[in-house]
Amino acid sequence: MTAEKQSGRTDAVAYRVEGVAFSYGSRRGPAGADADGWALRGLTCDVHEGEILGIIGPNGSGKSTLLKLLGSIMPPQQGTIRLQDRPLGSFARQELARIVAYVPQQSSVVFPFTLAEFVLMGRFPHRRTGGMLGGFGWETAEDVRVAEQAMEAMEILYLAGRMISDVSGGERQRAFIARALTQAPRVLLLDEPTVFLDLRHQVDICAILRRLNWEQGLTVVLVSHDLNLASQSCDRLLLLQEGALIRLGVPSAVLQPEVIESVYRCPVLIDRHPASGVPRVTLP
Repeated sequence: MTAEKQSGRTDAVAYRVEGVAFSYGSRRGPAGADADGWALRGLTCDVHEGEILGIIGPNGSGKSTLLKLLGSIMPPQQGTIRLQDRPLGSFARQELARIVAYVPQQSSVVFPFTLAEFVLMGRFPHRRTGGMLGGFGWETAEDVRVAEQAMEAMEILYLAGRMISDVSGGERQRAFIARALTQAPRVLLLDEPTVFLDLRHQVDICAILRRLNWEQGLTVVLVSHDLNLASQSCDRLLLLQEGALIRLGVPSAVLQPEVIESVYRCPVLIDRHPASGVPRVTLP
C-alpha cells in the first residue's frame, strides 16, 4: 500500500490555522524571513488528527517558523491557531507539553547529563510527587519504563549510561526524538528529524513514526528538505514559498512537475516509485 493510503487519520482536526502571519521584524531577519521580514503571511490550513503532515519548500519559505508557531514556541502576530478546538495560547505550558512534543532541527545540551537522564526529562510534564527511584527524584517506575521503551525504539538504549555530550550527532538526534516520545504526546512536531542520520536510521525513524501513527493515532507534523522522504512518509504535504501556502494535499497532488519547478526554480523529473507507487523526484 502507498503512503497515500496508509493513514491513521480521522475526520477530526488537531490544528486549525486561520490567517496566520509572523514577522521577524527585520529585513535582515533569520532564515525563513522574506525581504520585508515576513516569514509567514495569511496562512490558513488544517492539520488532521492522526495524520502525518509534511511541510516542504525551499530555504526561507517559513517551514521552521510554522512548526514553532504550532509548538507555541512563539505566538502568531496575526491570525489564530487552535489546538483541539481551543486557542493554542490558552494552554498552560505543562498542559501543552502533555499533548505536543517539539523536536528542533539543531539542538545542544549544555549540562552534563547521561543519555538516560536526558531522555527521562520527557516525563517531566507527567511528574507525580513521591517517586524516589534515583535519578532526579521525581520519576516513577512507569516513567523509567516509558523512557527505556523510547530509547529502545531509537536503538540507543545501549548508550543509556553515556554522557550525551560524548555521543555522535546522529545518536544525539535520536535521543532528542526519544525524549519527545517519552512525553507520550498526541502531537509530535519534528524539524528535519533525519538531518544527522545515516540512510538506515532515516528509514528506521520513518518506520517508527508510521507505526506510532498507525497504532496510537499519533499526529505527526514534520519539516523536511527531502522531497522523496516526505513523499514516502507523509499522508499529505504542505508546500510553502516565501511564507505563502502554494499547495496542500496528498503527495501526488503536490509533487507535480510544474509546481515543483516553479517553486524550486529548477527542472525536475517526477515518476512513481516502483514499490510504493508514491511520487519520486529526481534531477534531470
